[in-house]
Amino acid sequence: MATPPTNSVRSRLRQVVARLSGLRTRLLVLVLLGVLPAFILTLYTAAEQRKRAAADVQSDALRLARLASAQQERMIEGSHQLLVMMARLPELRGDDPAAASAMLADLLRQYPIYLNFGVIEMDGRPFASGVPLPPGLNLADRGYFQRAVRTGGFAMGEYQIGRITGKASVNFGYPLRDEAGKIRRIVFTALDLSWMERLAAEAELAEGGTLTVVDGDGTVLVHWPDPESQRGKSMKDQPIWESISRLHHGTSQALDSAGVPRLFAFTQLRGAEGSGFVSVNIGVPTAVAYAEANRILKRNLSLLGLAGGLALAAAWYGADWVILRRVRALVRATGRLEAGDLRARSEIRYGHGELGKLAHAFDAMALSLEQRGTERDRAEAGLKELNLELEQRVAERTAELRAKNEELEADLALAREFQLAWLPGEQPHFPPEGVGPNLLCFHHAYEASGAVGGDFFAILPLSETQIGVAICDAMGHGVRAALITAMMRGLFEEFRQFATDPGRFITEINRELAGLLGGTETTLFVTACYLVVDVENGRVLHANAGHPWPLHLQRATGNVASLRLENMRAGPALGLVPGVKYRTQECQLEAGDALLLFTDGLFEINGPDAEEYGMDRLKESIGSRLPLPTALLLQEVLSEVREFSPARRFDDDLCVVGIDLLAQDRSVGA
Repeated sequence: MATPPTNSVRSRLRQVVARLSGLRTRLLVLVLLGVLPAFILTLYTAAEQRKRAAADVQSDALRLARLASAQQERMIEGSHQLLVMMARLPELRGDDPAAASAMLADLLRQYPIYLNFGVIEMDGRPFASGVPLPPGLNLADRGYFQRAVRTGGFAMGEYQIGRITGKASVNFGYPLRDEAGKIRRIVFTALDLSWMERLAAEAELAEGGTLTVVDGDGTVLVHWPDPESQRGKSMKDQPIWESISRLHHGTSQALDSAGVPRLFAFTQLRGAEGSGFVSVNIGVPTAVAYAEANRILKRNLSLLGLAGGLALAAAWYGADWVILRRVRALVRATGRLEAGDLRARSEIRYGHGELGKLAHAFDAMALSLEQRGTERDRAEAGLKELNLELEQRVAERTAELRAKNEELEADLALAREFQLAWLPGEQPHFPPEGVGPNLLCFHHAYEASGAVGGDFFAILPLSETQIGVAICDAMGHGVRAALITAMMRGLFEEFRQFATDPGRFITEINRELAGLLGGTETTLFVTACYLVVDVENGRVLHANAGHPWPLHLQRATGNVASLRLENMRAGPALGLVPGVKYRTQECQLEAGDALLLFTDGLFEINGPDAEEYGMDRLKESIGSRLPLPTALLLQEVLSEVREFSPARRFDDDLCVVGIDLLAQDRSVGA
């Protein structure tokens, strides 16, 4: 049996080990180790870019989702104000369904963002509708109808696919009360949700992006793009539904119904309390979100591979010419010296030998380190200078923003001063000279819910015996409402020639105001009550435009009555219907009587259990204090109403005007 050539195998193994442990191999390993950190850094940078891209896409999507939520909240508030106005329209309070339906159809043409306006009887039968309804329809099962009846106030229904319109919508209801304050009917409107699809189109979502509105049962109400094919379908079988139903708002990554990975941002629509969970979510394909990061990664890996290949080739072919030839000479010289040849030399010039090059390399390294240190110091100095410049710019910008904010606050303060300056500084008397058998004494209280308000009143002397008193409430709060009050004051002066006839006066103002506000996209209106008092005979002429009726304080009989005559209704708010003619009504004041004019902020205030203070409670509070002087009566009533609120403040702007008719022989301060 032959003996295996163990010596030959060992010799070959030693040769392989020698080659692998050679300088050339180690240089190649060093080159690979040098390329490896760059490879790791490239991958890390790509991962960070993907994270940043995902965060940017989700941030933009979440911002758009919150924008949609905020816009929906504003539309809900606009619907509330519109229903309050509708509840005061004579046609809707009357008994003519055809006239009411015609007015609702006209309103529907003026407000195309709504799918329908209507009025429901207490048994659920439709009384009137802007859109024809099928015969035999009963709406008593609608959530907004039941909530409006139960709470006696503004109610919101569930988000739904309308059974009549076939479109995604949300309904709102508001009670229409009779003169005794009992709920007689429910006015309602359906807000079209297709505006969200237009919002998505205008927002120019990323390629392949989607916007979806889904209710608490997972049913799709609105979808962009391709709304018709998705509306009414369920999202419960999609992975993202678990996050939407559990978290209500946030971001996530999941597969859509087609199995495409997407980045999602979702939030719950505000203003939908009591109407179920409704979420708006925006999805962007991850391929779109990561496209730029993936392109950069491919480019960097290609460049890194090319650079690594060139480095390996240079190390392989350049090692012999640059290093190995000189190293071999040193090895040969070392071998000769080891063999005892003391005359062995490296035969390498010192200036070009390995030791000389080592010294030169060291010096070059030191010089390089010094140069790099200098460059580093310069870079740090430059960075410090840039930081100082940046801090200076930030400080300047901060100061600029602070100045702008102070300027804005100063403007609001000035506007508030102007508003307060328009009100009488002292409680006026009429006539000022005290001539005649009677004297009018005025008292008022005014509080704005913000820096400026939309409530105001005006006193217009008309003759030696007649004086006009107007009180108004502009829709909304803040600067917008304050601008409308300024317009109203200008209109008072413009049409003062008609001020002795209340109906004609506010008819002319309504015609002009409707023309001014007709070009705006937002629903704007003003409720107003204007009266003319003849101090000589106590005769009062008055007209009402959707405003709470003034109260007549009859101290002789101890009665608190409304100026509203039987079977008489207030006209619509100013600025809504241009051609309305307002009627003048009349009442009589006796010496000692008082009139009380006020805005709805006095009695539309909620207690701890969301119970409204209400007009009936207001009348009882005033009636229990009739013997008091009017100024003290107002003070105590306002204190009682304020204490009714848990926040101890009025939720809306407040304006109250009291008018005493006194005989000349009585005290003016009564």
